[in-house]
Amino acid sequence: LICIGLLSGSRTSVDLSHVLRKRLRIAGSTLRNRPRAEKAALTAAFWSEFGEGLARGDLRPVIDRAFPLVEAGEAHAYVAANRNVGKVILRAPALATGSV
Repeated sequence: LICIGLLSGSRTSVDLSHVLRKRLRIAGSTLRNRPRAEKAALTAAFWSEFGEGLARGDLRPVIDRAFPLVEAGEAHAYVAANRNVGKVILRAPALATGSV
């Protein structure tokens, strides 16, 4: 089990017998307090490992719901209520093309 981030809060209840039976390891981390260079190195390593799969479409993020940008408040409320399973997207309006 790897936990990165605490969207639902930092306190929970865990049945440790499941951890023991499955011989799991629990690890936690955050990027917030890491130096910028370390964050950049982790990002580069991620793209090196998963970039091709993402580009081919073999790997896709789980998208729960998309909101128009004008509904950003509703999107934040949706996430704050912990209703999402996956990413919540804000869609910006398409820019008009052509000469100005």
